[in-house]
Amino acid sequence: MQSLTWFGEAASRFSKARAEVIKTKRSYDGVLGRHEALLKQLEEIQTKENVEKEYLSAELEAARAEAQIYKSQAQSLETQVQSLEIQVQSLDARARCVEEEGKLRLAKVERKAAMYFDKGFEGCLAQFRVNGYPEEEHPASFLDVEQAFVNMPEDPVEDSSGHDGTPPA
Repeated sequence: MQSLTWFGEAASRFSKARAEVIKTKRSYDGVLGRHEALLKQLEEIQTKENVEKEYLSAELEAARAEAQIYKSQAQSLETQVQSLEIQVQSLDARARCVEEEGKLRLAKVERKAAMYFDKGFEGCLAQFRVNGYPEEEHPASFLDVEQAFVNMPEDPVEDSSGHDGTPPA
């Protein structure tokens, strides 16, 4: 009987162990299923992360290329600005030279005009007197120099007749 008891106990232990193995196997299968699901999720997350990294890397490269383009454009514009500044300085210098030349020419022309006027007017008066123009009978207002200056307008109108500034003979 003792062997029967022992056999019964062994069978009972075996049944419990078998049930425990089945339970453990089911638990293990559940853990493995969960593990596989988690691995799939991890793989999906890594794939999404890699895609996002590639996208961000491409975006970063595009931004760097765009920044390089803007940098080269800025350098080009800076070069153009420097060139234009040099041109402006050159034009300013030329304008000052032309202005000075104009002032010198104007002063020279004014001196010549005053000289021609003085000599021409005096010559004209002398010619009238030599030819016997009677001032008493026909007084000419242009013979009075002071009165002529008073009657002269402030802004003289340029002579468009094409005279080169020499008095008539």
